[in-house]
Amino acid sequence: MALYQCGLTQSVALAGAALFEAQAHRLARLARRAVLVLDGDEAGLHGARQALPLLLERGIYPEIVVLQEGRDVADIACEKGRRGVVHLLRRRQSFTSFVLRQDQAAGRLEDAFDYAEAIRELLTLIRLFPDAQRRSGMLLRAFTESKQLVPRFAFQSATGEAHRFRAWCATMARL
Repeated sequence: MALYQCGLTQSVALAGAALFEAQAHRLARLARRAVLVLDGDEAGLHGARQALPLLLERGIYPEIVVLQEGRDVADIACEKGRRGVVHLLRRRQSFTSFVLRQDQAAGRLEDAFDYAEAIRELLTLIRLFPDAQRRSGMLLRAFTESKQLVPRFAFQSATGEAHRFRAWCATMARL
């Protein structure tokens, strides 16, 4: 309601932290892109991870905005109005970046085995998207983003970079 009152009439709110299949199905009839504004708590972050496959398999490209814990988008709309919400939405990140940053925060990009498993899970998500051309762009973006997020020591040498690339190729071959 607060977003609608700010003039952002193409907004939809979830009832809680979870997106259900029926909601994703309805949304797919209306949009090809969705910006998920999430609470920064554990439930919000978990709900986002659960929503990604539902959106991707229906051809909806999700982008993510994570709020500070304890903040709500309605609070921002009431405090700062439309301008504040638009500024917030400009901080959105790709779903691939969101997943990689969550994996990084959980320590899943620290060693080669965990890294390969995290990348396999991300590529499995990307593979759900029905448009092959856009899926290729997502793969390239995820590869680039992963390079920026891995620990400094992991792939600094040419050997390390080759190992990272082999891990990606091996993971893609298994999909």
